[in-house]
Amino acid sequence: MKANLKRYLPQLVAIAVMLLIAMIYFSPALSNYRVFQSDIQQHKGMSNEVVDFREEFDAEPLWTNSMFGGMPATQISVVYKSNILRHVNKGLQLGLPHPINVFFIYMIGFYIFLLCLRVNPWLALVGAIAYGFSTYFFIIIDVGHNSKAMAMAYMAPSLGGFLMILRSKKFLGCAVFTLFTSLQIGANHPQVTYYLFLVFGVLFIYELVRNIYNKQLNTFVSRAAFLLIGSLLAISTSIPNLYGTYEYSKFSQRAGSELVSEKNIDKKSNENYKSRALMWSYGKGESWSFLIPDIKGGGDASLAQNEDFQNIDKYDNLKRFLQTQGVNEYWGNQPGTSGPVYIGAIVCFLFFLGIIFCKNKIKWPILLICFIALFLSWGKNMEWFTDIFWNYLPLYKNLRAVTIVLVLLELTFCIVAFLWLNDALKNKSWWGENFSFLGKFKSSISNKKVFLFSSSFLGLILLLFTLFPSMFFDLLSERELTGQFNTQTLIAQRDQQANDVQFLQENKVTKEQLLAYYNQSLIPLIPKAKTELEQYRNSIVSSSAGRSFILIAISFVILLFCFNGKLTTNLFFAVLGILFLIDMWPIAKDYLNNNEGVKRDYEHWQLENEKLMPLIASSADRSILSNEIIKNPDLGSQIKDYLDQKSVENENPLEQREVDRITFGKLNRLTNYRVLNVPSGVFQETSTSYFHKSIGGYHSAKIQRYQDLIDTLLGYELQKVSQFNTDDIPLLNMLNTKYVILNSNGSGPFVESIAEIYTMNREQQSKVPGLVNKNRLGNAWFVNKVLGYANVNDEFNALKNLNPSSYAITDTSYEFNKNIVGSYSYDSTLQVELSDYRANKISYSLEGLENKNPSEYFYVVFSEVYYPLGWKAKIDGKDVEINRVNYTLRGLKIPGGSKQIELYYELESFKSLSAVALASSSAILLLVVGFIYLSVFKNKDD
Repeated sequence: MKANLKRYLPQLVAIAVMLLIAMIYFSPALSNYRVFQSDIQQHKGMSNEVVDFREEFDAEPLWTNSMFGGMPATQISVVYKSNILRHVNKGLQLGLPHPINVFFIYMIGFYIFLLCLRVNPWLALVGAIAYGFSTYFFIIIDVGHNSKAMAMAYMAPSLGGFLMILRSKKFLGCAVFTLFTSLQIGANHPQVTYYLFLVFGVLFIYELVRNIYNKQLNTFVSRAAFLLIGSLLAISTSIPNLYGTYEYSKFSQRAGSELVSEKNIDKKSNENYKSRALMWSYGKGESWSFLIPDIKGGGDASLAQNEDFQNIDKYDNLKRFLQTQGVNEYWGNQPGTSGPVYIGAIVCFLFFLGIIFCKNKIKWPILLICFIALFLSWGKNMEWFTDIFWNYLPLYKNLRAVTIVLVLLELTFCIVAFLWLNDALKNKSWWGENFSFLGKFKSSISNKKVFLFSSSFLGLILLLFTLFPSMFFDLLSERELTGQFNTQTLIAQRDQQANDVQFLQENKVTKEQLLAYYNQSLIPLIPKAKTELEQYRNSIVSSSAGRSFILIAISFVILLFCFNGKLTTNLFFAVLGILFLIDMWPIAKDYLNNNEGVKRDYEHWQLENEKLMPLIASSADRSILSNEIIKNPDLGSQIKDYLDQKSVENENPLEQREVDRITFGKLNRLTNYRVLNVPSGVFQETSTSYFHKSIGGYHSAKIQRYQDLIDTLLGYELQKVSQFNTDDIPLLNMLNTKYVILNSNGSGPFVESIAEIYTMNREQQSKVPGLVNKNRLGNAWFVNKVLGYANVNDEFNALKNLNPSSYAITDTSYEFNKNIVGSYSYDSTLQVELSDYRANKISYSLEGLENKNPSEYFYVVFSEVYYPLGWKAKIDGKDVEINRVNYTLRGLKIPGGSKQIELYYELESFKSLSAVALASSSAILLLVVGFIYLSVFKNKDD
C-alpha cells in the first residue's frame, strides 16, 4: 500500500496543487459568484424557450421559435442524453464551480499529455501550470466562449493518447485517445476540433513516413488500427450533433444563398462570407504578443477610461483630444480584441531553445504545425496562404475568426518547451557535448556555447525592443491614421455635424460654436496629440518588452545553475513553477480578475442567480404582458396560477428576475406572436428572445432564406415601423409581428398609429413603448390563390409587391410545390385559430370548413418559417406535405370538411443516431476499463 502511495504521490500532489491554484485564482466562485460572460447572456436569451420546454416536458424540442421566426435548436441548445460520457465529463471536473472546473481541466489535460510522453511528473506539473495560464484561455472564459474553452482543454490529453498509440503503449494510449477525443468533440466547438484533427493529420503523415523509413510499416499499420477504432467510436458519441449540424448547414448561411449572383443578395451572402471569416486576422507584428503581451496595447478598452493613463502627469494634449475623439488601448490590425494571445516569455524562451536542442524529432512536424497555424492566423494579412486552405482543404471555408487557430501555438510551444526540458534534465551530459545540427551533423561548437549564443540572441532582440520600440513597430493603427488622426477625416466629420440639426440640438451647441471648436481647438491639436500618443505607446511596448527580457534573463540564470549542477532538479522545478506564476498570473489578471466593480461587487463577476436568470423585463415587456392579459383575462389567471405553483415549490421567496422568467415563459407558452425590438438592435441581440418570440435575434448561422430577407426587404420595413408606420409592411405582417418596441422604457400602452401620438401630451408620448401592428395576419390565414414562379429569383422578386393577405407565391421548380399553384375556394368567414402551442408542435382548429365538400380545396398560409427537415403536418390525423410559400413560410392545401391541423417537428435522424451515440459511448467505457486493465494491471502493453 505504501509503495503504491509513493508511486502515485506526484500525481496526487499535482492534482492538489492545480486545484489550489484554480481555487485561489477564481476564489469568488467559491462564494456563489460566477464570471459575468456577455456571450452567455446572449445565449440565455436565445435558448430560454428551449430550456423552458426541457423543464416542462423533460425532452428536447430540437426547434425554437424564439429568434428569426424559428430555427433548429441544434445550433443553440440540445442536451444529448444518449452520450453517457457526459457523466465522465462532470466527474473529471470534480463538481467544481465554473470557471474553476475549466481552469482545472486546462491544467490536468496538459498534465496528462506530458505523462503520455513520459515526462517527469514534477516537471509535468510545472508544464501544466505554464500551459493553463495562457492568457487567451482566460479571455475566452471572460467573454463566455465556454464550449471553445472545454474543447481546447481536451485537446492536449487527446493528442497525448494519439502519440502514445503510435509511439509507446497502444492499449493505454487507445483508452486515453478515445476517451478524451470523445470529450473534445462533445464539447461542441467544431472549429477547435477541426484544428485538432489537422494536427492529427500532420503527425500521422510524419509517423507514417518515419515508420516506412525505419522499415516498420507493419507495426505502424497495427497501431493505426487502434487510432481508427478510437476515432470512429469518439466521433460516434457525438454523431447526433455532428450530423444535425451537417444537415442544417445545407440550409443555413454557411451554404450561401440560392439566389443568383447578379441579384446582389448572393454576392452579399456568399462572397462576403470570406471577408467576415478573415475580419479578425492577427497582424504579423502583433504576433510578437506571444512573447511580449502589450506589443499592441492589450485589449480594446477606451484609453480615456484608463485610470493609470489619466494619473500620468503629462500627455495633456492627448487627454484634451480624448475628450471628444475615441482612442483605444489596442492598436493592432483586428477590428477589436479582448486581449492578446500571450503564451509567456519563459515558455517562448524554452520553445526557442527546444527547437535548437531537442533531440526528439517530433519537434519538426510540430514546428511545421506552428508555421501553418501562424500563417493561417494572419488571414487577410497573408491571404495567398489562406487561399490555399480556403480553396483546397475540405470544410476550411466553413470556419470563422481565423485567429482561433492560435490555440495550436499555445499547445505546440509548450510541447516543444517541456519535451526538451525533460530530455535535458534526464541527460545532463548533453551540456558538455558538441552541438549536433538536425540531430545528425556534429559541430565543433559545444552545446554550452550554442546555448549561450542562442539565449543572448533572443535577449538582444528583446533589449532592442525595450530601448527602441518605435524602430520596429507601428504605434498607431491604420484605422487611426485614416480616422481620428487624419485632418481630412475630421474636417468631413466637422462638416457633417455642423449640418446635422438634430446633432446640434442634442449637444446644445450652435453651428458657429461647433465650427470654432473644430477649427481653433481640435484640428490644430492633431499633431501634438498624435506625438504624445506615440510617446505613450512607446513606453508601453518598452515596459512590456523589458519585463519579458528580465523574466528570460532570470530563467537563463536558473537554467545555467541547473545544468552546471548548482541547483538540484527538484528545487529547479519549484523555482521554475514560481517563475511561471510570476510571469503569467499578472497578465491573466489584466483580463479576468477579482477587482471591485462599480455596479456590482466585482467587475468581472456576478451572483450565480443573476447569471442563471440574467435579465429583468423592461417596461415595454411589461406593457406587452398587460396588453395580452387585458385582452384575455383567462390568460392572466393561468399565468398567476402557474406563478403561485412555482412559488410554493420554491423554498425561498422568488426574486424579480425569477418571477419575470416564469411569467413570460408561461406567456410565451400560451400565446404565439412575434415582437420587433428596434432600440436593442434587431439582429444583434437576444434579450427580446428571452421574453418573447422575436423577429430578430443574434446567430451566425441563421436559415439562409431568412437572411436573404434581412439583407434586402426587411430593412425597408424596419425603417417604416421606426417612424410609427405599419402601412405597407407585408413581410412583417406575414411573420405575425404583433408588437413593435420603439421605447424600451415606455410604461404606457402600445398605440396603433402615429395619429394617437399626436393626441397625447409630451409626458404621455414619452411613455409610449411602441406600436401594436393592426395589420398583422396572425398565426395562419386563408388565401384565394397561389401564384407559381419558375425559379427562386422570380419568387423572391415577387415578394416586393406581395399582398400576403389575399394570395401566396411559390417556386414551382421544387417538387413539393408543383401541385399547389392555382385558385382556391375562399370565404371571409373562414378562420384558423391557434389551439395549442409548443416549440416543436403547433395545433390549429379550422372554423367554417366543417360543412364544406371534401372535393373542394382551400389554402392556408402559416406565419411559421419553412424548414425542409423534420417539420411534418397532419390534417385530422392524416399526414400531408408542407409546402414552402412566400419564400420563407409554410403552407398547406386543405380539403373541405377539415377540422384540425397539427404541425410538429420530428427529426428521425436524431432518434436513430442517439441510439448509435448510446452504444458507442457505452463501448468507450468498456474499452477504457478493459485497456487500462490490460496495460496497467496485466502489463500486456508494449
